[in-house]
Amino acid sequence: MKFLSSVSFFLITTATYTSALPTTTDSTSTLAARGYSASGPETRYCLWPSRWNVCNKAKGHATEALTAAEQNFPANTLHNGKGDAFRHCYWNARMTVDMGKDTAKTFADLHEEGGDGPQAEKDMDLANNASGRQFGEEAKSGGGNNDDKYARALTKCKNAANSGALKVIG
Repeated sequence: MKFLSSVSFFLITTATYTSALPTTTDSTSTLAARGYSASGPETRYCLWPSRWNVCNKAKGHATEALTAAEQNFPANTLHNGKGDAFRHCYWNARMTVDMGKDTAKTFADLHEEGGDGPQAEKDMDLANNASGRQFGEEAKSGGGNNDDKYARALTKCKNAANSGALKVIG
């Protein structure tokens, strides 16, 4: 019976960490299809109990980045536009502030590796993830608490998206 309880816990936990970067829908596209199957690289990474905390943090930062993108950019830019570029930038900046640049890169790369979208989308996301990690490092050097650092990172990513410094498709 103890074995079955352990297996149940394992399956529930696995389902919880299937994709760190949340998706949204807008009037022109559906992003919900960007989830992962149980065999994806990100999911396999998150199966280890020693990584559950990191995976939970990454998912929380992704949720914050999605919310900020929805609040700061038009819905029609949230897939392959400025809002999407901002979301990836800010997600990686937040992870860098909280968990360090190397952990943020590992997690973001695993996330993109598991995606099944077109190569152009993956290239866009990887470029914006890298910008976000750079901005996260810069935000960390400014001092203050994490909320102060997240605010600086948000401003950097938003300015980069609005000025055309982040990569978009189309």
